[in-house]
Amino acid sequence: MENFRLKNRWMYGGYIILWWFLGGLIFYCLLNLITQSPKEEADLLYPYSSYMLSGILVSWMHSRTYYAVRKEILQIRTPHILLKTLVLHDIIQAVHYDSTRFNVRHGWYNVCLTLQKGKKVYLYAKDGEKLIALLLSLPECSTARH
Repeated sequence: MENFRLKNRWMYGGYIILWWFLGGLIFYCLLNLITQSPKEEADLLYPYSSYMLSGILVSWMHSRTYYAVRKEILQIRTPHILLKTLVLHDIIQAVHYDSTRFNVRHGWYNVCLTLQKGKKVYLYAKDGEKLIALLLSLPECSTARH
């Protein structure tokens, strides 16, 4: 088994914090518009703060993501939860980008894997070139092209 960590965990975690912050800000503004009371405005700061702390915790957990290549599978893991498992022989194309790219739906990525059904999986691996070389060298992933 070989592990590949995130390329820049602070950037990846910061992206998730930004979404939590924007969601919390919208939540706070909507509640503030509904209540329209100065006394209740101070009471809303506590739920908003707890919402933000939850966002920071979630982003910290996700920023500890790593990718593990095992016998016939590629696992995308956080420290305690297995998020996704890809079967290596389903990968038909593996592309590594020299610079980091950004997709609104998938966030930061520098490796794009295309599966047999046309679905794309985006990874943010620290050693993307090494990951691609390892995937292409495995017999289970022999149909993949760079």
